[in-house]
Amino acid sequence: MEATLPWQALVPRTSDLLESHTAILRLQETYSVPASSLQQGGLGPGPAAQAPGLGAQDCRNLALAALHTGRYDLALAWLDRSQDLVQDTETELSCQLDRLRGVAERGQV
Repeated sequence: MEATLPWQALVPRTSDLLESHTAILRLQETYSVPASSLQQGGLGPGPAAQAPGLGAQDCRNLALAALHTGRYDLALAWLDRSQDLVQDTETELSCQLDRLRGVAERGQV
């Protein structure tokens, strides 16, 4: 068994990130919140419900989580948001988004 360094306890594991993405998707489905509202930081009415917006990579990660859990409609919505945030279509992220879009449109992982 490896010893855990103090800073390692503060770094989220991959499973932590997947669980947090899945929770966001569950909230999105339950309350019918559009990806665009969540991406822009809107969680409801009032200033207390406003959070910082998500970037293209964040939206991509949510799309991956949606694909992983079979929520293809949500994956497409998050891919759209990510694509909107990516200005340069020659970037690696844009190419990844195109590939993920194909997977989501076919409904398979």
